[in-house]
Amino acid sequence: MGDQSSVASEVLKAQIFNSAYTEVTFCQTVITQIDSGRVDDAKQMLRTHQDGCIFALENAVEATPISSEDMIALRDLNANIQSSHGSRRETADRILARVANHRADHPWTYNGDLPHSTNPEVEAKLAVILKRASESQK
Repeated sequence: MGDQSSVASEVLKAQIFNSAYTEVTFCQTVITQIDSGRVDDAKQMLRTHQDGCIFALENAVEATPISSEDMIALRDLNANIQSSHGSRRETADRILARVANHRADHPWTYNGDLPHSTNPEVEAKLAVILKRASESQK
């Protein structure tokens, strides 16, 4: 049972990483589109992304159980893909450094109508993460 738990844990970590990486990359691309004045392109990207999420939700509701063998194969496939792109840390640092550079080049202050509060602890932690990622890419 320990091995199945380990495999499940690795599959879950890979899913969380892949999902977060995809979202950070997607958000950065949409923000870049907006900052470049290509609002229609940004809206199209958002709509397409939303459509994909609609399909993902539908498939998750109707999904069949995953066997232990399938989980092991998924874990191994993800490990092979990751190894060809560097470690998760290296992969994450590359996109986070891009985000940090874009934020430095395009400072922004929120002036909209939505509720917005800034938590200094959260802001400080984000700053540390983005700084570490940027420094790792030098």
